[in-house]
Parts: sequence; C-alpha cells; structure tokens
Amino acid sequence: MKKMVKSFKNLYPKIKNSFNHEVQEISFDQPFQLKTTLNKDSSLNLGGFKIDIQDDCLHLNREEVSIQENKVCNDVVSPKLQGHYDIELYYDHHVFEIYINGGEYVMSQVVYDLNDQVIIQNTEYKVYVRSL
Repeated sequence: MKKMVKSFKNLYPKIKNSFNHEVQEISFDQPFQLKTTLNKDSSLNLGGFKIDIQDDCLHLNREEVSIQENKVCNDVVSPKLQGHYDIELYYDHHVFEIYINGGEYVMSQVVYDLNDQVIIQNTEYKVYVRSL
C-alpha cells in the first residue's frame, strides 16, 4: 500500500504540469483542469455532473450523466474535510478526476452525454487546458 501512495504522489505533478494554458471557458471537447476553493454555498454543474459541499463533505452527483442501474452508485461523498475544500478537477473524455486538498483524497467519476451547460456558483476558479 505504501508503494502505491508513493507512486501516486510522483505521478500527480506530471499530470498537473501538462495543463499549462489558461482559458476563459470550459469545453468538453478538450481535456481541462479546473482549480478552485469551494465553500458551503459553492456548487458546480459541469454538463450535468454536479459537485457541492454537504455536511462538510464533497458531494458528487452524476445521475443526469450516468447509467441508471440498481448497482451503479451515482451519488458519492468524500470523508469529512474539516472546512477545507481546495479542489483540482481534471476532465478528459468522459472521466473526471478530483483531487481534494492537494491529493489528500481523490475521487473519480465516469460520465456520459454531458450537455454544454456549465454553472459555477459562489467560487473563484481558473481553468487550464493541456497543450497538445
């Protein structure tokens, strides 16, 4: 287990550094990184994939952009975060990877049929795209 954590921490800067062009808008046509600090009133709706804070946890909801089966979990909640909600979110072809508080926790979600609507409320954020 310790080797996996160690290799993950070595991989994270390589992923992070490949997103080096800041842009003003999110497009699901290309990989992007979104960096922000959330608060209890923040919410993100990224093409139907929803992220917010509930009971001191990061809450991910992909009901609108996932299959609907009994054994598929479309609501995912992080452990308690003690009021600290820094996230780096990476998107690449139907996959979201969310690094919470510098990689203390990582959450992944596969999504389908994202719409073009992006709503980001009560947070300042920066979006970067990967140079190709």
